[in-house]
Amino acid sequence: VGNQAYSSANYAALRELSSLVAQKASASYLEVCYGANSQGAWQAGVVPHRGPGLSALDDVGLDAKAMLESPLSAYLLLGLEAEHDVWDTAAALQSLGQADSVTVLSAFVTDTMRNYADVLLPIAPFTETSGSMVNVFGMRQSYRAAVKPLGEARPAWKVLRVLANELEVEDSEYIDLAQLTAAFLEAQEATPVQPAAVTIDLAAAQQGLQRVADAPIYAVDSLVRRAAPLQQRADALPAAVYLSSQTAASLQLQDGDQVLVEQGAGSAQLPAVVDDRVASNTIYIPAGTVGSETLGPLNGAATVKRV
Repeated sequence: VGNQAYSSANYAALRELSSLVAQKASASYLEVCYGANSQGAWQAGVVPHRGPGLSALDDVGLDAKAMLESPLSAYLLLGLEAEHDVWDTAAALQSLGQADSVTVLSAFVTDTMRNYADVLLPIAPFTETSGSMVNVFGMRQSYRAAVKPLGEARPAWKVLRVLANELEVEDSEYIDLAQLTAAFLEAQEATPVQPAAVTIDLAAAQQGLQRVADAPIYAVDSLVRRAAPLQQRADALPAAVYLSSQTAASLQLQDGDQVLVEQGAGSAQLPAVVDDRVASNTIYIPAGTVGSETLGPLNGAATVKRV
């Protein structure tokens, strides 16, 4: 189960059904994490219903979708370019634009980011800071910084520590990375993993043309998006409307036509690319690419017309 399933509104159901099929067939089941360290983020408690070491929380927070559907007065973004890294870019930019305060911790800055950020704090990319990542098998792998951070940039954990100290957050007085890592490992050992029953609510079925998307290999984060040699590779998909010949014929489109794609309040003008690997009545528009940042959800209803 990989990235395209992950971007579906029915991902929870797909995951549970895949696991059930594997169990009934006496087969192995592997869920590919979304991102290099999403497993580690889970274990550190970077989810609304879990604390460090996956400990249960009495006071459950909001997930990203809830934060955007019911806009908040303040946001703190960590290593995130909202125009590229969010499931519903149009909704994200709208909510951030309406907020009273938006603080962004980022290694890079964009013109769009300057429009929604009130405070920009420079942090080092992972290549310029020591740390650890947890892979899909739960194995922790540590590494050292390749070079010193540029200018006044600092490792993200140090910036967060200072902010936590200013806000008088308990248990935030970490002196160095070794102390922080030890606290992470201690939390891991203190909380045994317990299976739990889940309730799955399926998203309402949608009719008509549907957009599907994921982030191509060289658009998954701010670092590779800025790697010019990688962007010149054949598998660095540009933003375009990829659709089957059958779908193109039904929309009276030809390869290379300029089309207007609309998703709710979001829209973009992109070239059409006929590709029969795409399912009928479906368009594929890669996320994280220049040109797709003004569209809506990665999966959902869309309209396409020639311009």
